[in-house]
Amino acid sequence: MIAALLLTVAMGIPLNEDFFIVSSVDIARSRLVVKRPTEVTVLIDVTRQTVIRAEKGESLRLSDLRAGDTIYVATKTAADGALSAMTIRRGPMTLEELHRRYLMPHCLEDA
Repeated sequence: MIAALLLTVAMGIPLNEDFFIVSSVDIARSRLVVKRPTEVTVLIDVTRQTVIRAEKGESLRLSDLRAGDTIYVATKTAADGALSAMTIRRGPMTLEELHRRYLMPHCLEDA
């Protein structure tokens, strides 16, 4: 487990980012409804402090996100359990990213 953690840090993968697929964007309430790869739906609040970026680092607004977009989100949890986005990064789930996030750590655990 520790080896997997060290490999993740060494490869520059943010530890606090989770991958989601946007289900809907609620601009009026500044919220995203997103799905994890496991199909679990999550509600995430977007605040004025949330930084939203595109694939190449350019700034985006909440209104630029669309259902079906794939995003990486760093969140913080409020005392009531609500999730707020600190950062949102729009980008694809590449094969390389899939291996780094979901496959490589499992191979190290079995070794």
